[in-house]
Amino acid sequence: MRDKMGYIYRYPFFLAKEIFFYMLALLKRDNIPSQKFILYCSPRTGSNLLRTLINSHPDIYLDTPILSHDEAKRLFFPIRYIRGHHRKAAEKQVYGFKIHPYNLTYQKLDAQKFLLKFHQAGWKIIHLRRFNLVRQQVSLIIAEQRNKWVDTLETPLKKLKFYIDSDELIKKTQRQETHLANEEKALGQVPHLTIAYEDELLKAEQHQKTADRIFEYLGVDSVPVKAKIVRTSTDSLADFIENYEEMVRVLSKTKYARFLDDD
Repeated sequence: MRDKMGYIYRYPFFLAKEIFFYMLALLKRDNIPSQKFILYCSPRTGSNLLRTLINSHPDIYLDTPILSHDEAKRLFFPIRYIRGHHRKAAEKQVYGFKIHPYNLTYQKLDAQKFLLKFHQAGWKIIHLRRFNLVRQQVSLIIAEQRNKWVDTLETPLKKLKFYIDSDELIKKTQRQETHLANEEKALGQVPHLTIAYEDELLKAEQHQKTADRIFEYLGVDSVPVKAKIVRTSTDSLADFIENYEEMVRVLSKTKYARFLDDD
């Protein structure tokens, strides 16, 4: 109770927002989206790019990570909060929201039970994953260094060089390997659609086909899509890593060496 009272005093804005969505959850509305889905993924898997593609469809709205600490702090009733967001999207035929595994941990929710509960309630699940764990963590480290997570077509990544601490990279890659195993375990009993970043999002020419797969999965017609953001790196790690040779030397002694030559 003391923690909850502290929350009320520290975050009045978030509390007001939370109450607003709880009230929406209680409303009975006839025009709420009939189809619902969750985009389940780790950071730096292309989820912001995929969100812009999906939201190109006039009948779909894919929300932000509504359970993250930036969006909501720790919620009293997270499931009811989600229902409120679902009801707010009344003008759309399909509603979805993005969620990272650590958002569930932050909200003290068990990922496996959470996904199964929503599946049983009629929500579809899309799992976005990235096979190249090293590239994923390099992207994460650079985003943290820049304090910038998305590059738009108007403000693309400038030709900069970044220093990557090899030991930190290995530790982050090891953690992500564990996280990915936990993601797959959580999805074990839940039917879902898997989208692989390297195969379906990395190249612009793949975007329409990928979007069409998702539109078919969600039961809507295909529409032309166009990404509003751009990749934050080139194919070659050497182009933007200041200590590339040192990093290669360290990683070549680990099982992650196989990721160095991949896109």
